[in-house]
Parts: sequence; C-alpha cells; structure tokens
Amino acid sequence: TRLQVSGSCLDVLQRCISWIDISLVANSQAIAILLNAIDTRHKWQCTPACECFRQMVLKGMPLDKKIALLEQLQLEGMLTALVLGPKPFQDEGKEEDADGFTWRLASLTSTLWEQLMSACKDLEGTENGNLRQVCQHHLSALFPVLTFFAQHASEEVAYKALPTIGLYVNFLRTNERACDAHQMSSLLQVVYQRLHHKAGECGEGFQEDDD
Repeated sequence: TRLQVSGSCLDVLQRCISWIDISLVANSQAIAILLNAIDTRHKWQCTPACECFRQMVLKGMPLDKKIALLEQLQLEGMLTALVLGPKPFQDEGKEEDADGFTWRLASLTSTLWEQLMSACKDLEGTENGNLRQVCQHHLSALFPVLTFFAQHASEEVAYKALPTIGLYVNFLRTNERACDAHQMSSLLQVVYQRLHHKAGECGEGFQEDDD
C-alpha cells in the first residue's frame, strides 16, 4: 500500500542519517514530513519516522550545534502531545514489544533525555551558562513524558525508560546546581513503585510454586 511504501522510504532514510549532511533532514520541509508521518498514527509510518528523529538526536556534532538542533526539533512538545495529550497514542494489542510505536517513543525520549543530560554535564563550569539553561529547560519539559514511560503498564516500555531515570538520579546527586528536590522525590517514587510492582509479581509466583 501507499503507507507501506512511504514507510519503507522512511526506514531507508533513518539508516542514512548518521552519515549524511544533517541539513538534508533537519529542515522545515523534512521535519514536517516526519511529523505528518507520525500524525497518521499508522505503524508503517510512525515507527520509522520516530527512528528518524532518534537518529537525528544521536548524530555527532559540536555541542552548540547539537543544542541548536534540539531547539529546532522541539521534540518534547510532540512527545507530550502523543502520550499525555487529549488523544494519546495507543498501540493495538495488550502487550507492547520492541516493534510497537510506544516502545519507540520511549526509546526516543530516553535518547533525547540522555543527550540533554550529557550536554548539561559538558557545559558545567564553562562560560556557556545560557546553553546549559536551555538544556535544563528541555529536561524539565520532558520530565513528565519520561516518568510516564517509566510507569507504563508494559515492562518492555518501562524498562526502556528506567535506566535513563537511574542515570538522571545519579546526575542530580552529583550536580547540586541541577538538583531539583521535587524531581528527585518524583523519580525515586517512580523507581520504588516499579520495584514494588515487580516484587509483588515475584511474590505471586512464589506463592503459586508453594501451592
């Protein structure tokens, strides 16, 4: 079908982003195409379009250009609308695996978060205080999305976000200027709830074995 063909084209594109000139995909026309593909909410287009954005976020470049790229993409707005908006995306089926779009969104969120966090670390103690503030602003905007995925009913999705939360907790512990008591409390609560949920599942399993 037409959706499958266009999805295949996007799949080829995401495999090329790491080595082509970033300006070929980081422009208003290409970004609009990717956003429209995601807006179809059809897996043949959503999944490769999401991966295109993730490859753009991962692309190596000088720090100031990377932050400018993230500013241009404004991915936290798209992610927030998709998972926390009035009509959040829902995959078909009860279980979410690595082929599902929600898992891809969680992967994109974690990648974006880790890139921003890495930029904050690299800018610590430099004269680029404004760039660091930009990164922290994006982290704050992305915070509800990351915690949403960490608390997701699907373990596949949740465990894509939890390692990133662990990295961020450690980052907050070692960076007093970045530490936000409310965020730290929320993150620890998310981790506790997930561990408590997992312990409950294990307990039920042991109970069944005893019987």
